[in-house]
Parts: sequence; structure tokens; C-alpha cells
Amino acid sequence: MKRIALLVLSCFSLFFGNIFAQSHQWTGNGGDANWFNASNWDAGTVPDATSTVAINGNFDVHIQAGPATVESLELFSGARLILEQDLETNSMIINNSGAILEFISGTLSGAGIENDGLFKLTGNTNKVLDEIIINNQGEIHVFQSNQTQVLGTTINNAVSGLIDIASVGGFLQQSTNSVLNNNGILKKSNDGINPIGNFYLILEINNHGVIEVPEDETFLLLAGNSNFINSELGTIRGSGTYDITANFINSGKVVPGGDSEAGTMNITNNFALNGGWIELD
Repeated sequence: MKRIALLVLSCFSLFFGNIFAQSHQWTGNGGDANWFNASNWDAGTVPDATSTVAINGNFDVHIQAGPATVESLELFSGARLILEQDLETNSMIINNSGAILEFISGTLSGAGIENDGLFKLTGNTNKVLDEIIINNQGEIHVFQSNQTQVLGTTINNAVSGLIDIASVGGFLQQSTNSVLNNNGILKKSNDGINPIGNFYLILEINNHGVIEVPEDETFLLLAGNSNFINSELGTIRGSGTYDITANFINSGKVVPGGDSEAGTMNITNNFALNGGWIELD
């Protein structure tokens, strides 16, 4: 009986020992920003697919040397994780307020991102969002980023959320449908390089918030087999260009210029009201 009890206790300790060994918190004691330097982690090992990972404090961390897979990942205020390789997570990435998740190249796959901080897409190298869900309550900045493939991906922009696209290029769905549900603000900005900026939104869009395109900027909504829906709660505004070949269903508000000033809006190809209205100040 004593031997059985000792065996059970040993198995119990081994089991929970393995659980605790799966927790990785960044210390930076390795003296660099390399994710794959075991000395940078409190566990003394590199995180793997069973690891729950936390980066807390004013640290820059790079996934650059190769792909990474983890069970879960949480970034706290002051932390910045820079992705230049593939990252797969079994649970949602938690990007807290004050934290930065910077996506330069590679593939993001797994569960997705709960973003209350800044999710930044930048760089001209290839980026893929592969069958993930992005819930944005913070800010998504697309800055000089070129094209991003969105494969079976859903982007939910909350009332408090901002998606600011200061880039040419686009979000391009391939064989699997993707959708952007906007309840906050989706806007096109100048990237500081191109005097005229075109950005392709080739995915389904459901707008219940505000979409804004300023002068000399263009959103090209060219997903011919998908819908661009501006609901009765939605507003499309600005003095730029909307090039629409998607199935445009508009029961919301169209404001040339903006809410505080009149202007000229350019709409190319499809336009419909369907119960919506144009507001002229």
C-alpha cells in the first residue's frame, strides 16, 4: 500500500511538474531580443507548443530565426513582439493596452488575437493571416505594408477600435472567404511616400461604424463574389475614392467630405442607396 501511495505521489508530482515547466516568462537575461535564446526565459528553455508565454515589461522580443508555436501568449504594457517568422498559437494572443504586436513577415495561424493594444502590420515582405479571428478593441495600424493575404480570417473591429491603413497594397482573400466587421473606425491615411495611395480590400465587409477615405486616397473594394454592406448604422465619408465592384448593399449614410465640412467624394463602378441616404452639409 505504501508503495502504491508513493507511486501515485510520484506521478502526481511529475504531472504538475510538467505543467509548471510549460510556463515561460520573458526575463531578457540572455542579453538580446532573441525568442530562441533559452537564457531569455525564466524556465531556461525555449517555449514550445505546450507553453503558456508571458512578456511583461519594457522588452522588445524578436521571432526571427525560425517559426514558433505556443499554447498561449500574452503581451503586457511596454512589451513589443516583432514577428518575422511564422507564429501559431492554440489560444488567442492577448495583446493588452500599451503592448505592441508587430507583424513584418510570415504566417499568423491558430486561434487569433484579442487586441487592446497596437497590432501593427508593416514591411514589404509577404504576410499571411491564416484562418484566425482578430477582435480589435485597440488599434490596428497598416503602415507601408504592401499586401497581406487573409485566408479564412475574420476581423472584428469594435466600437472603440481603429483600423488605420497608411499603406498601398491590400488585404487579399484567396480561395477561402474572409470578412471584416467594422463597428468602429476604418480609415485610409497617406503613407508619407505615395502622393496617391490605393489599398485593396478584397474580402467581405460589413460596416456598422465609420469608413473614411480622404482626398487622394482610394479604397478598392473589388471582391466581386462578396458583399460590401453599409448598414443603417454605418457611415461612408471622405473626399477620396471608393472603387466598388463588390455587391454593394447600402442602407446607411454617405457623407461627401465629412461630418463637419462638405466635399467631393468619388465613387467608381457600383453605387446604391437601398434605403440609405446622402448627407450634404
